[in-house]
Amino acid sequence: MSLVEEIYRLSGSFPREEQFILTQQIRRAAVSVPSNIAEGRSRSSDREFLRYLAIASGSLAEIHTQLLIANRLQYAGITETDRLLVEIDTLGRMLRRLKQGIHRQNARAPTLTTHDPRLTTRARHHRAINATNLSNK
Repeated sequence: MSLVEEIYRLSGSFPREEQFILTQQIRRAAVSVPSNIAEGRSRSSDREFLRYLAIASGSLAEIHTQLLIANRLQYAGITETDRLLVEIDTLGRMLRRLKQGIHRQNARAPTLTTHDPRLTTRARHHRAINATNLSNK
């Protein structure tokens, strides 16, 4: 959330003619990062969560590019740009680690299917009964 606040502060100093172009674009991308993380987390599956994390990562890449543009147009100083780029890199690493953790967790998770070919017929039957008992509670 601090990135959003800092982007709003920085873009508030952009020239008026950029109000509906670069200012709006960089602000929208900044708001998109935490919004997509929150929306993805509220979804019912890890697959959907990962999709929203990918969108958040894309928004970080947009902000990175837009900061470089702002710096080249001399709307943002090099010190401020570098500081924000470091923050973007840190957030990007955090998102990558989160995605990797979800992938690892899913790789270790046991399947709940009764059609696992490794199971004997008796084991499939017991698994199906247990699943039915759990759903009836």
